[in-house]
Amino acid sequence: MLFEALRLGGDVSLRPEATASVCRAYIEHGMQSLPAPVKLYYMGPMFRRERPQKGRYRQFYQIGAEVLGGSDAPAIDAEVIEMVMMFLTGWNCRAFSWTSTPSETEIAARNTSSCCAQNS
Repeated sequence: MLFEALRLGGDVSLRPEATASVCRAYIEHGMQSLPAPVKLYYMGPMFRRERPQKGRYRQFYQIGAEVLGGSDAPAIDAEVIEMVMMFLTGWNCRAFSWTSTPSETEIAARNTSSCCAQNS
């Protein structure tokens, strides 16, 4: 659902997140005919429709990667995890942790606004 805001002279729709937009572009631009897997990324401001809560503002920034059409899911997952680790390391973000158990793998970036602010 798009977040719609009223503005003088008309309505404006703000993007809520980018995954659906990437999938729509993949189909509309015939990218399924490209050699698989198709790797796409995005970054930018997104908007929540629900009321702001403590620590959750209406506007937030999202960075994402989508891999479409691949058949080797474990290798693709590993590649995306490596990409995130390289991104955070490249920004000198030392405030992240890596936890891996047999049932889940998680990369948690904490306080990235303060550790990455010096790099912007």
